[in-house]
Amino acid sequence: MSSLTPTRRKHRGNGRLVVVVVIILALLGAGGWYYLTKVRTTSTATPQASCSHSPGATTQTLSFPLPSQITVNVYNATNRSGLARATSGLLVARGFHPGAVANDPLNQTIAGTAQVRYGTAVVAARAAMVVAAQVPGAVLVRQTRTGTTVDLVIGNAFSVLATPAHAAAVLAAERHVHATASASARPSGC
Repeated sequence: MSSLTPTRRKHRGNGRLVVVVVIILALLGAGGWYYLTKVRTTSTATPQASCSHSPGATTQTLSFPLPSQITVNVYNATNRSGLARATSGLLVARGFHPGAVANDPLNQTIAGTAQVRYGTAVVAARAAMVVAAQVPGAVLVRQTRTGTTVDLVIGNAFSVLATPAHAAAVLAAERHVHATASASARPSGC
């Protein structure tokens, strides 16, 4: 019988390992869920849907301002001369209203393609999403300023603007995500 004792202990240790692995996976799953539902929504500053009191309404459509309703400051955070002016010209050709064109006033180094900085207003957040759709990989950065002007800060990885068709597809995907989230996560009392 003593020859079976080490085998039982080894087997019992494997059971503990399985329990620890299951607990770790559960915690990772809960963390992932939290990130997708709380952190990701907050960091992208997607405006929250409000209750719809229309009879039979099931979702709210996320509306974006037209490019002609958006003033875009274009700032260069690279050492490539003239990049902000050229990019501003391309945005104006797409219908955006031109704002300031200069080097990044915050003097930041941006390794990615771009940052899109915007203020606290819901209109500014939606305008920022329209501008971010123009630059693949752009990161939205909410600031504590007022106003609806959006800053496009070009980073070192920037090469070209997205095609207008790609930008439209990105905004359509945002509308779909918003509609799906609105339908499945209505506040109580709606």
